[in-house]
Amino acid sequence: QFLYFIGIMEATVDPIDTRLAALRSEIALGTRVVHDEGRYRGTVRAVEALDPRGDGKRAVMLGVEWDEPRGRHDGAAGGTRYFTCPDKHGSFVAPGKVHAAASLEEVLTTRFTDDFAAVVNKVDNLMSKDPTVRDPETGAFPNVWNVDCSAHPKLGRVASAGPNLALLFPAIRQLSINAALLESWAEVARIAAALPLLESYSVRGNPLGPIKDGDLVPLEGGRAPQRLTKLNATATGIHPPCLAKLLSVLPHVAELNAGGNDAIRSAAATTTPVASHLSLPAKEEEEEPLLKLESLSFDGNEFRSLDDVADLLGDALCQRLVSLNLNNAPVGCLRGIRRFPRLEKLMLRGCAVAAWDG
Repeated sequence: QFLYFIGIMEATVDPIDTRLAALRSEIALGTRVVHDEGRYRGTVRAVEALDPRGDGKRAVMLGVEWDEPRGRHDGAAGGTRYFTCPDKHGSFVAPGKVHAAASLEEVLTTRFTDDFAAVVNKVDNLMSKDPTVRDPETGAFPNVWNVDCSAHPKLGRVASAGPNLALLFPAIRQLSINAALLESWAEVARIAAALPLLESYSVRGNPLGPIKDGDLVPLEGGRAPQRLTKLNATATGIHPPCLAKLLSVLPHVAELNAGGNDAIRSAAATTTPVASHLSLPAKEEEEEPLLKLESLSFDGNEFRSLDDVADLLGDALCQRLVSLNLNNAPVGCLRGIRRFPRLEKLMLRGCAVAAWDG
C-alpha cells in the first residue's frame, strides 16, 4: 500500500514544472542569446511556463529582451507582466530557438566534434585536411585554420575567448566573429592574443563601443599576433581615438575597415588627429616603417570631402595610405585629395561627387 501511494504522488507531478525548474537552474536571468535564425541578439529576462496558444497546454518559454525592436510587447503578455523592457523589444520564445552565449573555445570544440561537425563542415570547410582530427596528447585541433562563426547560428554565440583557446586551436589564421555576442574590446583582444598565427580578424557588427582603458592590455608588450595584417571593425561603435589605440598595439595591420561607425565622421573640429597619438614622423625614413597601415575603409561614414578624412587622420597617416574606401559616404567633392600623395585606389561608390575642390 505504501509503494502504491508513492506511485500516485509521482504521477501527479507536472512534467512542465520539472522542466521549468531545470531550465531556471540552467539559464540565468541576464544571459545573452542569439536567435536560431542568427540575426537577432537579446537578453533573457524571464523563464516561465505559459499557455502560448490559449489551448490549456503549458510550455516552458524564455522571455527575451531583444536588442532591436523585433518583439511583440514590453514584457507583459496575457495581462501579466513578467519583465520590463521597451515596447516591441520583448517576446517569449521556445528555448530551442535561441543559443546562449559561450566562449570561442567551447563553440569551436562543439563545431569540430560530434554530429554538429558533419553539418557545418559541409557548408564552410576550406581546409584540405580533416578539421576534426585532434592531437592525441594535447587535444588540439591542428588542422583548423580558417574559422567563420557566421556559418551557423550556433557559432554566432561567441562572447569570450575561453581558458584553453591557445592550446586547442593554435593554428587559426583567419577568424571571423561577425554579429555575435562580443560586447567588449577586452574579449576581442584576449582572443587575438591567444592566436599567434592570426592573419585576418573580423569582429564586424558586434556592439563593442569605445575602447576602454585596459581593454587592449592583452595585446601590449609584443603579445599581439605579428602576422595580423587585416582587421575588420565595421559597425562596432568605435570612436576616432579608438583607431589610434588599435594601431598602437597592432602596428602590423595593413588593412583596416572602420566603416559603419556613426562616431567616425567629420570630426576634425572636435577630435585630435589620430596620427598625433601615434608619435609618427611626418615622413617615414626607415626602410621598415613601424606602422604598416596602407588601406583604410570608412564605408558609410559621414565624410563630405577628403579634407574631412585627412583632418581626422592627420597628415602622417594620410601619407601612408595607398587605398581609401569612402563608399556610401556623402562625399560631395574631392577637396583634400593632394594630402594623400601615395593614394592609388579611391572608392566612391554611392557618393554624389559634384566637384573636384567644392
